[in-house]
Order: sequence, then C-alpha cells, then structure tokens
Amino acid sequence: MPQIIRSKIEDLYNEKIIRNLICTSTLLEGVNLSCKNIFIKNPKRSKSLQMTTPDLFNLIGRAGRLGKEFYGNIFYVDWEKAPTKKENTKVERAVQKVLNKNFNEIIKVLNDDFNNIEFDNSDIKDNVEATIGYLYTQFLKYGDIAKNKEVMTTYSKDEILFLNNALNEYSKKIKIPREILEKHPITYHYSMQKLLNYFEQRHPDNPKEYFVDLKNEENIASSLFRFLKRMNDCFNTPFSNEKFRWYISYLVKHWITFQNLNILIDFRYEKYKDKDKTFENSVRAVFKDIEDYARYLVPKLLRCYIDVLNFYYKQSNNINLIYQNDDIEALFEFGIENKTQMSMITLGLSRSTIVKIFEIKTEAEKYLIDNIDMDEVATLQWLHSNINYFRTNKKIPELLIEEIQNVLDMYKKAIL
Repeated sequence: MPQIIRSKIEDLYNEKIIRNLICTSTLLEGVNLSCKNIFIKNPKRSKSLQMTTPDLFNLIGRAGRLGKEFYGNIFYVDWEKAPTKKENTKVERAVQKVLNKNFNEIIKVLNDDFNNIEFDNSDIKDNVEATIGYLYTQFLKYGDIAKNKEVMTTYSKDEILFLNNALNEYSKKIKIPREILEKHPITYHYSMQKLLNYFEQRHPDNPKEYFVDLKNEENIASSLFRFLKRMNDCFNTPFSNEKFRWYISYLVKHWITFQNLNILIDFRYEKYKDKDKTFENSVRAVFKDIEDYARYLVPKLLRCYIDVLNFYYKQSNNINLIYQNDDIEALFEFGIENKTQMSMITLGLSRSTIVKIFEIKTEAEKYLIDNIDMDEVATLQWLHSNINYFRTNKKIPELLIEEIQNVLDMYKKAIL
C-alpha cells in the first residue's frame, strides 16, 4: 500500500472516523496504532511463517494502550493455532553467531577465495562474508585481532593465533588503501581487490569502458547490466542469471528515472508471469525487489565499485574520468533524478505525489513543472502558485492535494 494512503488510514483510525481495520501481521511492524479490541485469526507473520510467542505479545500489546483505552480485549479465533508455549530467546549480534559457529569457514575463506567455498545456504554465506569484512577492518584497526572483544571472548589463544596468521596472509593479497576498505566494513575485501585486478587487466587502453552511466536514460539499463556482470564475477551476488540481471537493470533504471510504480509492476509481470503465476504476486515482488535491490544491494555495490574505480583512475593517471560527488544515496533511496524532486522530498512530499506533479501537462501539452533545479524555497513558491491549479483541474487525487496543502501550511512563514 502506498505510504501516503497507509498514513491517511492510520490518521482516520486514530481520529475514530474509521472504526474497524482489517489488516495483516504488518500491524507488528512499527505501526503506531492502539485499539480496544483485537480479533486474531490464523496468526502468521508472512505467507509461510507462523507467529511466535514474542510476536503474539507484541501484537496484543496494541489493545488497551495506556492513555488511549482503559482496558483492551483479545479475541483469539483459532486458539488451537496460538503460539502459547514459553520460549527462551537469546539476543546476540549476527557477528557473534557466525564467530561461534563458523570458525572453520572463516579460516577457509581467508586462505582461499570466498567464491570457491561451498556453503549450506545463501544466508550463511552472506553472514560469513559480512563477518570476514568486519574481522579484517578490526585487524587493520588494531593490528591484532585479539584486541577485539568478541573474538577474545569466543576463541581460545591457539584459535586467535591461527586467525591472526590467516588475516595477516589475507592482507598481503590486498593492495587497495585502508581508507577505502574501511568505508566498506562488511564487504569481502578480496572481492574489491579482484575488481581492481579486472580494471587493470581488461581495458587498460580504454578505461572509459568501466564507467556506469546513470545520467543518459538510453544507456542506463545496458550500463547497469555490464556493471552487475562485473560485480557478480568478483563478489558474492545473486546476479549470475542473465535474465535476472536484465530484469534488475531495468527495474533500477525505472526506479531512478522516477517512473510510476505501475510501469515497474507491468514490466515484472510480463517478464515473470510464468513464475509469479498471478498479477498480485508480481505486485508484491516489485515492492520487495525495490527494497532489496534498487534501494539496498545495487547502491551498496555501486558505492564500492566507484571507490575502487576512482582509485584505479588515480593510479592509471586518468584523473579526468574520476566520478564526482553525485548523490547516489538520494538517487537510489528515493528514485529521484533532479534538484527539484530532492527539494520536494526534503519538504515532506511523498514520492507518489511528486510523480503525479511531474506528470501534469497543461492545455498546451507542456509539462506544468519545467524548472528541475529549484531549491526548497523556490519549490515552496512554485507549489503555492499552483495549488489552486491542482484543485480546479483535478489532475491529481484529492489526497495528494491535501498532502501538498499540509506542506504549504507547515512552511507558510517561508512563502512570500
């Protein structure tokens, strides 16, 4: 559900205009709602995972919250499915879990290449990768891994000596400067070295080949595809399948060029309807892929790629090719491509509203907004000048107009 609609529903419920809500277990996840009565049926936290005892107590804590209701009621429809057994839950850092269970795998990875080691599942592989990165940055920091408290309390003296020797040999394989390595503390750093080796060996006479073009809309997808292929060759990524790489490349392209989500959903369904089976599954998959790939994994890999590439450009005297300080964070986090959109985000408008504003055309078939370089003050002035146009022409929904008006009310002192 788009955030702006969800937020409006929550507001209406808190104001008691909406009296009853039917929802999934997402009520567990940071939604600030309280109520008098909760009816629970077939309790799951996803399609396949059953709700645990801590989940249940988290959920029932929404009923009769102090300051809202004097008391609350829980009606458990499927009592035989209720997670009523007492559970002892141990809370520990993911790094600590890996250190406890995967000492042999850690040593193997330090002595060999991460991609040559077989793991039981991808989660263990990802956790070991992050732990190796953490251990190596700690080794760089202290020069002795025994000075790390988690290592000291987990391993014997002999194991720590063995680990120190492995980290020392591992460090000899890596020529990338420490300041770059420390910017990526949970990355398998030998993968970064392999990427540097690739830059040095593949196109030394034409280093422009390595450039990832996120500006020219016609080149974005193909450029991202080549980037993902290089990263998959050097890093632990899920991009080995060519079809999937193309899908993620187009998904990211549409996201960072501020396309409406319906375009991404249609694109996903056409590509994967044999796998997704239903249109509804494609909708869910797109939202998950945006979070997992467009907003997390691809920008994470791209930041690492650019740091290594800039180092290579410096070393090879190609200073003119070095990436400048483009705001990758904003580009991928919000899927925005210009200053005006960033100003609207900063002021508090949702992505849904901004997309609609940028789609509006006048009677002369020209886009209503033609200045993509406005700061926050100029953007406020523009919104103030066009709020009546939004209302009278009904080119965007009332809910979005209300959001624009709320922003104008919030900053009315800044509007001249």
